[in-house]
Amino acid sequence: MDGLDTPVSGKFWADTQRLKTSSSGYNRLADHLAAALESYQSRASEIGNCWGEDEMGRAFGQTYEAGSADLERALGDLVEIAAKIGENVAGMAQTFEAADVAAQDAVDVFENASENVGSGFDSRPGGGRRS
Repeated sequence: MDGLDTPVSGKFWADTQRLKTSSSGYNRLADHLAAALESYQSRASEIGNCWGEDEMGRAFGQTYEAGSADLERALGDLVEIAAKIGENVAGMAQTFEAADVAAQDAVDVFENASENVGSGFDSRPGGGRRS
């Protein structure tokens, strides 16, 4: 989009290319977090229940298992959050680009209508050449 990604003095603007780049960065982060979760789950399953069934082993196991479950849940949540941020940022870029196109289309319609004032052309919807 030529010229649509540049700031206009005193006006709101967005760098849609940077938003798209940021979006893919969040998607890569989600992939890395998912790999970390999978790696953790694999390691946790390798360890298994190796702390014994005596009182001390059961106490350790309860603490370990609770912490392990918390870590799995947190990593899973981070995967979802990073992916959702990536999706939302990409959507934001598309929305800004669509708004820019719609605004330019509106300007073009206005400019075309202004050029035709007094020309015998009716620029209203359904208009046309006046007799």
